[in-house]
Amino acid sequence: MIISPRVLIGAAPALVVVAGSFLLSRVYVHDQERTAKSAAITNEPVSQPTAADEECQHRLAIKLECTDDLLSGRITFEEAVARFESLIGVQEEEFDPTSSGSKHQRAIAQALSFARNQARYEAERFQAMLSRIEAEAATLLPASADHGNAPIVR
Repeated sequence: MIISPRVLIGAAPALVVVAGSFLLSRVYVHDQERTAKSAAITNEPVSQPTAADEECQHRLAIKLECTDDLLSGRITFEEAVARFESLIGVQEEEFDPTSSGSKHQRAIAQALSFARNQARYEAERFQAMLSRIEAEAATLLPASADHGNAPIVR
């Protein structure tokens, strides 16, 4: 039985696809093994973020956006403090049980701390706005409050 050249030409694309799929699957398996080996070599555990971690990252992202809006003049300091106060959760109170003051005072201190931190990257641009924010914070916080070291996390 002789195979016609037309049959070979017709079957060639299918054979190329099957062979290519096989080769790509081997490359994928090899990459997966290499990743597992490199993780084993560094001896660093890799874990997926928990729901609490994702919630913390979400609160942090909102605080950073709020700080950007504050420094750009899109919101007032009082609005920023209200947003920070709404974001202070149970996890934060557990994280820093020694924090003194009301939730409102902690929100003021955090908003000021975030603003100072963001402003230092572009000091010339935000100098006037930061001065105004610090003046507003000074009127809202008691004189004994240490608002320069508010916890930034959570």
